[in-house]
Amino acid sequence: MLEIPEDMAGKRILAEFDGSYMNTTVSLNGHVSDKHHYGYTPFHVDLTRYIKAGQQNRLEVCVNSEAQPNGRWYSGGGLYRHVDLLTAPKLHIAPWGIYAYTAHVVNGIAAVVVETAVENHTAEDADIWAVLTFLKDADQTKAASDRVKVHIPAGETRTARIKMAIEGADIWDIDAPKLYRIKAELTDGETVFDTDETLFGIRTISVDAKNGFLLNGRRLNLKGGCVHHDNGILGASPSEL
Repeated sequence: MLEIPEDMAGKRILAEFDGSYMNTTVSLNGHVSDKHHYGYTPFHVDLTRYIKAGQQNRLEVCVNSEAQPNGRWYSGGGLYRHVDLLTAPKLHIAPWGIYAYTAHVVNGIAAVVVETAVENHTAEDADIWAVLTFLKDADQTKAASDRVKVHIPAGETRTARIKMAIEGADIWDIDAPKLYRIKAELTDGETVFDTDETLFGIRTISVDAKNGFLLNGRRLNLKGGCVHHDNGILGASPSEL
């Protein structure tokens, strides 16, 4: 059961599933909110429509892995990763809405493009500032900051895009995995309506037939990789349940 406070009335409320194996159906108060058939990818379910603020809400998650064979090995059934409840105002940064990439690095100055997806679930068009700040993750010192005004029509999503220059950039590398924290804010100049952040490593990557894989201009031999969750061949680890 979910007890949603009365002060959440009018906000967007989503459930975030990191992993649910498989053929998941999510229902709230007897209404099917969404379905997700694949068992390994994270997904969001919008609960806003059926939420009853100030009351007990019944959230049901049904998984069905009866169809066999349905996997290369047994990876654990049901909710084998975290489930979180997300809340936001009707005008907000989209979940997983911050995207960044390194355009180039010259003489220690990194040009980084940052895109922020903004959703407008109100009945009116909105004009709002998207403020983006780069912080060194190690000590939270500010490396750069800029803002752009974005127009979002009612019921639609728009992307705020800024190209930022990071002077004296700390480059991410396999031997020195230095990170930055990108913080995004939505504001009208006085009130901050929503915030979000993500970690980012400044680095350049290229691949061609002559040089192979280059990381920060240095050739690197790839020796394979694993993208499965921990101990996947035997089942999900207890720390993930």
